Amino acid sequence: MALLHKFPKVFRRERWRYNMAPAPKLVQLVKAPLDFETECSPGALHGCRVALQDAESAEAAGGAFVANANRIYGVKIPSLPKLAAVEGRKGVYMPTRVEVDMIEFENYSFRSEVQSIDISESSDGSVLVGGVDSYGYASIGRVAKDWHSRSLEQPTTISQPPRSIREAGWAGIRFDPTDPSNFAISTSMARETVLYGDNRIARVFALGQPPMDLAFNPEDGKTMIVANGNEVWVLDSRVGESGGCVGRILASHIGSQIFCVRWSGSSDVVGVGGSERNLTLWEPRKWRQLCRWSNCLKEAITGLEFSEVAPGHCYVSGMDPACVCGVWDRPPSGKGKRKQSVLEEGSDVQSHRGSAPSFKGDSRWLGVAGCRGGDRLAGLASSGNLFLASFEASRG
Repeated sequence: MALLHKFPKVFRRERWRYNMAPAPKLVQLVKAPLDFETECSPGALHGCRVALQDAESAEAAGGAFVANANRIYGVKIPSLPKLAAVEGRKGVYMPTRVEVDMIEFENYSFRSEVQSIDISESSDGSVLVGGVDSYGYASIGRVAKDWHSRSLEQPTTISQPPRSIREAGWAGIRFDPTDPSNFAISTSMARETVLYGDNRIARVFALGQPPMDLAFNPEDGKTMIVANGNEVWVLDSRVGESGGCVGRILASHIGSQIFCVRWSGSSDVVGVGGSERNLTLWEPRKWRQLCRWSNCLKEAITGLEFSEVAPGHCYVSGMDPACVCGVWDRPPSGKGKRKQSVLEEGSDVQSHRGSAPSFKGDSRWLGVAGCRGGDRLAGLASSGNLFLASFEASRG
């Protein structure tokens, strides 16, 4: 059982210097209606059916991929200027409506409802798109750089679920950031995570409970973390003992459920969120709890993205239509006591930090995803609207 450790004063001071960056500034917020053939399928409550392509600049938003029913679509996002975000009640920003082009890939369909998608970009500009349906069948295809074709290049089915699985449930797919030929698939009904290399099974990890999310170490593709009930399992494909499980962290109370696990880009922080509506941050070297952001949303946490332009900040989304930016680290106050790190929506921690922006969709999120190279978010709402937000570092 992992406990909340008290850090020495020197370590506290170093962490406070690292997180002196002010809150990020929202510079663009748009809403794009998507013309699906049918209404958006509900999917799993914690599923993520949107992926955002990396962009070279804030003006060129790149492309996005969304899933609905048993199909995956590509969304061409045009170059958008920095639009002045309109601030509404209680500091919540209102989106501006724009039009985008959506492409339906004709040769890319699944047997049942798609539960999760992920992408990996190549050096030649092409994008590797992977998706998995509710029965664990996964398929991977490649999209050309200029998106000139409505068909994916050589889509391949690479996963066959066990014959004993006859019920539908959540399934997730993640690409290895260090090697796109490696990816992992978690299936809730099978209670397992399968690691693939070159479209072949490399390792099977048996889990105690149905998995809800998984994430790779961005600097070491051999290590993964999986949300398993109220615990976080640390899996290593190089270890043969204990089924490859090198650690089990009790991240929430018994009876609660973890829906989201994320590794920061520098791999020095791991974020965990779930049904308790609390975001806990862990140090992955010794798996010590750094801090806890309590009651950051009204409903369960299902999405988390770390900020690259403002260290110490993160973007949290959940089963309600809100996406909140907050600071997860604060300097300790008081003598001999370490208070929790909490930033209420729209409030200020210190005068040099400013307000943390937040925005809301028009319905429940079907997924909120970010991209590398900047703070950009794409959120798919159950109404069929795609929300795009861009953030920049604030001065002062």
